[in-house]
Amino acid sequence: MNNNTAVTYLLNLALQHNIGVEFMDLSPSTPPATSVSQRLIAMNANWHNRDDIPMQLAHEIGHIFNKDDERSCLYFSPTKNGIEGKANQTAIALLLKPYLESKEKEDVSSADFITTFHLPIALEDMVVKQIADFYKR
Repeated sequence: MNNNTAVTYLLNLALQHNIGVEFMDLSPSTPPATSVSQRLIAMNANWHNRDDIPMQLAHEIGHIFNKDDERSCLYFSPTKNGIEGKANQTAIALLLKPYLESKEKEDVSSADFITTFHLPIALEDMVVKQIADFYKR
């Protein structure tokens, strides 16, 4: 699975769940944002590192799936705590399912997943746990 395939998958998932996604021409450093109540995600089409976009989009979808309180600032952060951490957990789960289904079990590694989706290394323990949980099913 590459980044374009992942973004297509996530856009289809958003559509299936009645979530609007708009790519906007913003400053290269402006992060994406979400309105949970409006089920709308604003993505930055000019983001300085395009490899970040699948995780950012999955993270923003995660805020909506998690029904996060939008009185807090909802934007991508590599944190493992609070609502941003929970959105990261949901994002990893959203990306992990099609990633794992596209690979043989012996070809799966947390390092490859992290590299493929340009995740911060701080999220490695979440990835390792979710891969292990996937194969326990």
